[in-house]
Amino acid sequence: MKPEIVRMPAFVVTGFTTRTSNERERSAESRIGPLWQKYMTSGSGAIPGVTDPSLTFSIYTNYESDHTGAYDVILGKPVGSLEPVSDPLRGIAIPAAEYSVFPAAAATPDGIRSAWMAVYEYFGGPTNLRRAFTADFERYSAEGVQLYIALR
Repeated sequence: MKPEIVRMPAFVVTGFTTRTSNERERSAESRIGPLWQKYMTSGSGAIPGVTDPSLTFSIYTNYESDHTGAYDVILGKPVGSLEPVSDPLRGIAIPAAEYSVFPAAAATPDGIRSAWMAVYEYFGGPTNLRRAFTADFERYSAEGVQLYIALR
C-alpha cells in the first residue's frame, strides 16, 4: 500500500502523557493501554481550551533514536494555544510538516497495531521517503483513524 503524502499545518494538543518504547509495549509493562484508560476515565473535560471535541490525537514524539528507542506519547485534544497546564497534563506544539498517511482499518487496538505494522513494513522496504522521528500521530475522528508519519 502506498500512503498518501500531505502537508499539515501546525497545531497544538494538550493531553495525558507517558514515556515508553515498542519493546515495553510488547510486554506486560505496556504504558499506552493504561494511558488510554486514564484518558477515557478522566475524559477530555480535564483538558482546557479544546477547539474540536470530535478529534483525539495520540502523538508520538521526543524519540530517543528511531522506532527502536524510547519515545513520549501524548494522548489528548486539539487546543487553541500552548497554555501552561499542570500535571498530569502536557501541551505540545506540532510544527507544520509533510506526512505519509496510513489509514487504520478500525479504531481498535488490533486495527491500530495493524496500521503501525504497515508503517514499519513500508519504511523498511524500498522507498525514497524517510521518517523524521519528530512527531508522528494517530488522528481519531468520525471518519476513522489515520496514522501520520512525519517525513524528512
